[in-house]
Amino acid sequence: MRGEEVQIAGYLASNPDFDGVICLPGTHSKWVEVSAGEVVSFRTFLTGELFSLLSNNSVLRHSIGTGWDASAFEAAVSEAQSHPESLARSLFGLRAESLLADLPPDTARAPVRHADRGRTGRRATLLAGPSGGLDRGGQAGRCLYRRAAPAGA
Repeated sequence: MRGEEVQIAGYLASNPDFDGVICLPGTHSKWVEVSAGEVVSFRTFLTGELFSLLSNNSVLRHSIGTGWDASAFEAAVSEAQSHPESLARSLFGLRAESLLADLPPDTARAPVRHADRGRTGRRATLLAGPSGGLDRGGQAGRCLYRRAAPAGA
Protein backbone atom coordinates (compact mmCIF):
# COMPACT_ATOMS: atom_id res chain seq x y z
CA MET A 1 0.00 0.00 0.00
CA ARG A 2 1.15 3.51 -0.79
CA GLY A 3 0.66 6.58 1.34
CA GLU A 4 -2.42 7.72 -0.54
CA GLU A 5 -4.27 4.47 0.07
CA VAL A 6 -3.40 4.63 3.76
CA GLN A 7 -4.64 8.24 3.97
CA ILE A 8 -7.90 7.33 2.26
CA ALA A 9 -8.43 4.25 4.43
CA GLY A 10 -7.73 6.28 7.58
CA TYR A 11 -10.11 9.05 6.53
CA LEU A 12 -12.89 6.60 5.69
CA ALA A 13 -12.36 4.72 8.96
CA SER A 14 -12.84 8.01 10.81
CA ASN A 15 -15.71 9.14 8.55
CA PRO A 16 -17.63 5.95 7.66
CA ASP A 17 -20.64 7.85 6.27
CA PHE A 18 -18.57 9.99 3.90
CA ASP A 19 -19.96 10.16 0.39
CA GLY A 20 -18.17 12.46 -2.03
CA VAL A 21 -14.76 13.31 -3.40
CA ILE A 22 -11.46 13.29 -1.54
CA CYS A 23 -8.61 15.36 -2.97
CA LEU A 24 -5.01 14.52 -2.15
CA PRO A 25 -3.00 17.48 -3.51
CA GLY A 26 0.62 17.15 -4.52
CA THR A 27 3.02 16.83 -7.41
CA HIS A 28 0.61 14.21 -8.75
CA SER A 29 -2.76 15.11 -7.23
CA LYS A 30 -5.25 12.34 -6.61
CA TRP A 31 -9.05 12.74 -6.76
CA VAL A 32 -10.94 9.88 -5.19
CA GLU A 33 -14.69 9.43 -5.55
CA VAL A 34 -16.28 7.56 -2.66
CA SER A 35 -19.82 6.20 -2.63
CA ALA A 36 -21.45 3.88 -0.08
CA GLY A 37 -18.13 3.46 1.71
CA GLU A 38 -16.28 2.31 -1.42
CA VAL A 39 -13.79 3.96 -3.71
CA VAL A 40 -15.55 4.04 -7.08
CA SER A 41 -13.07 6.23 -8.97
CA PHE A 42 -9.42 7.10 -8.48
CA ARG A 43 -7.83 9.64 -10.82
CA THR A 44 -4.32 11.06 -10.76
CA PHE A 45 -3.40 14.39 -12.34
CA LEU A 46 0.01 15.79 -13.26
CA THR A 47 -0.50 19.04 -11.35
CA GLY A 48 2.57 20.15 -9.42
CA GLU A 49 4.93 18.52 -11.88
CA LEU A 50 3.14 20.15 -14.81
CA PHE A 51 3.35 23.54 -13.10
CA SER A 52 7.06 23.01 -12.48
CA LEU A 53 7.69 22.07 -16.10
CA LEU A 54 5.74 25.04 -17.44
CA SER A 55 7.13 27.58 -15.00
CA ASN A 56 10.76 26.47 -15.28
CA ASN A 57 11.24 24.91 -18.73
CA SER A 58 8.87 26.62 -21.15
CA VAL A 59 8.24 30.03 -22.69
CA LEU A 60 5.87 30.62 -19.78
CA ARG A 61 8.78 30.84 -17.32
CA HIS A 62 9.07 34.54 -18.21
CA SER A 63 5.35 35.13 -17.72
CA ILE A 64 4.76 33.53 -14.34
CA GLY A 65 5.23 35.86 -11.41
CA THR A 66 6.50 35.00 -7.97
CA GLY A 67 3.59 36.33 -5.91
CA TRP A 68 0.17 34.87 -5.23
CA ASP A 69 -2.87 36.37 -6.94
CA ALA A 70 -6.03 34.92 -5.41
CA SER A 71 -8.35 36.53 -7.96
CA ALA A 72 -6.28 35.20 -10.88
CA PHE A 73 -6.37 31.74 -9.28
CA GLU A 74 -10.15 31.89 -8.86
CA ALA A 75 -10.58 33.05 -12.47
CA ALA A 76 -8.34 30.22 -13.72
CA VAL A 77 -10.26 27.61 -11.69
CA SER A 78 -13.55 28.93 -13.06
CA GLU A 79 -12.20 28.88 -16.64
CA ALA A 80 -10.82 25.35 -16.26
CA GLN A 81 -14.09 24.06 -14.84
CA SER A 82 -16.29 25.67 -17.47
CA HIS A 83 -13.98 25.16 -20.48
CA PRO A 84 -11.45 22.37 -19.76
CA GLU A 85 -10.71 22.03 -23.47
CA SER A 86 -9.18 25.51 -23.53
CA LEU A 87 -6.18 24.74 -21.30
CA ALA A 88 -3.48 25.02 -23.99
CA ARG A 89 -4.98 28.22 -25.39
CA SER A 90 -5.31 29.72 -21.94
CA LEU A 91 -1.72 28.86 -21.08
CA PHE A 92 -0.45 30.56 -24.21
CA GLY A 93 -2.72 33.48 -23.33
CA LEU A 94 -0.51 34.04 -20.27
CA ARG A 95 2.48 34.44 -22.54
CA ALA A 96 0.67 36.65 -25.04
CA GLU A 97 -0.73 38.89 -22.31
CA SER A 98 2.70 39.42 -20.77
CA LEU A 99 4.20 40.27 -24.16
CA LEU A 100 1.39 42.65 -25.07
CA ALA A 101 0.79 44.18 -21.63
CA ASP A 102 2.23 47.58 -22.54
CA LEU A 103 0.40 47.91 -25.86
CA PRO A 104 -2.85 49.87 -26.16
CA PRO A 105 -5.88 47.56 -26.38
CA ASP A 106 -6.77 48.75 -29.89
CA THR A 107 -3.51 47.48 -31.36
CA ALA A 108 -2.90 43.85 -30.42
CA ARG A 109 -4.63 42.66 -27.30
CA ALA A 110 -8.17 42.51 -28.67
CA PRO A 111 -7.31 40.16 -31.58
CA VAL A 112 -5.31 37.88 -29.28
CA ARG A 113 -8.20 37.52 -26.82
CA HIS A 114 -10.53 36.47 -29.61
CA ALA A 115 -8.16 34.26 -31.58
CA ASP A 116 -10.32 31.18 -31.04
CA ARG A 117 -13.34 32.53 -32.94
CA GLY A 118 -12.57 30.11 -35.76
CA ARG A 119 -13.74 27.19 -33.61
CA THR A 120 -17.42 27.95 -34.35
CA GLY A 121 -17.93 25.25 -36.95
CA ARG A 122 -16.66 27.42 -39.80
CA ARG A 123 -14.13 26.10 -42.31
CA ALA A 124 -10.56 26.03 -41.10
CA THR A 125 -7.30 25.29 -42.86
CA LEU A 126 -3.81 24.42 -41.70
CA LEU A 127 -0.95 26.44 -43.14
CA ALA A 128 2.48 24.90 -42.69
CA GLY A 129 5.75 25.20 -44.58
CA PRO A 130 7.82 22.34 -46.01
CA SER A 131 9.08 21.39 -42.55
CA GLY A 132 5.53 21.28 -41.27
CA GLY A 133 5.72 24.64 -39.56
CA LEU A 134 5.64 22.69 -36.33
CA ASP A 135 8.45 22.35 -33.84
CA ARG A 136 8.58 18.63 -34.42
CA GLY A 137 6.49 16.29 -36.46
CA GLY A 138 6.55 17.53 -40.06
CA GLN A 139 4.00 15.53 -42.07
CA ALA A 140 3.00 13.44 -39.06
CA GLY A 141 2.39 16.63 -37.11
CA ARG A 142 0.21 18.04 -39.89
CA CYS A 143 -1.89 14.87 -39.84
CA LEU A 144 -2.40 15.18 -36.10
CA TYR A 145 -3.44 18.81 -36.41
CA ARG A 146 -5.89 17.92 -39.21
CA ARG A 147 -7.34 15.18 -37.01
CA ALA A 148 -7.97 17.74 -34.25
CA ALA A 149 -9.52 20.34 -36.60
CA PRO A 150 -13.26 20.99 -36.44
CA ALA A 151 -15.56 18.84 -38.58
CA GLY A 152 -15.84 20.08 -42.15
CA ALA A 153 -12.48 21.88 -42.01
